[in-house]
Amino acid sequence: MRMSINSERHDCALSSIGYALTLQDQPEAWCGLETVLKARLTTYERACLLTSVASANETDLLIEVLETIVPARLAGAPPPICSTIEEEARWWADVATLPELQIYLAACFNRLPATEQLAFLDAAKRRSAA
Repeated sequence: MRMSINSERHDCALSSIGYALTLQDQPEAWCGLETVLKARLTTYERACLLTSVASANETDLLIEVLETIVPARLAGAPPPICSTIEEEARWWADVATLPELQIYLAACFNRLPATEQLAFLDAAKRRSAA
């Protein structure tokens, strides 16, 4: 019995998961699953699926997998290929994730003297108004 207007996209996601499970010794099946899940499930649905799968695993395995995945998704430090610090900063900001941007911005902002913080906020307000 179909209970959702989105059942076609869910059916596709479920079929793809089943396909990957039956071809467990063929890594390319699992690589393709990522594409299908991104196309067929919402961010919320993928997060719920991730939570369920993570909860179903042992803590040691979960930590091992996360220690592999998370660093690969972060921008890390900029490489020494840029000629100026401004170029390095722009390059890094272009490849950094939103959480990285927020954390580094907050840390840098907090290290500024109060007068520089105010000047930064004024400049940001002028840019957002433009």
